[in-house]
Amino acid sequence: MENEKKSKKAWTPPTLEVLDIQLTQETPSIWQFIQTGDNSWKREFVLES
Repeated sequence: MENEKKSKKAWTPPTLEVLDIQLTQETPSIWQFIQTGDNSWKREFVLES
């Protein structure tokens, strides 16, 4: 029942190193995580102007 132990761990958002980050001179953009609940997160695409 090792899976049960893992699922009880509090989930934390990944660090910047493991996020899908794309930054270009033409269209600077970045993926970021938005907290939608105690243990739920959604990934949102942010475009900087």
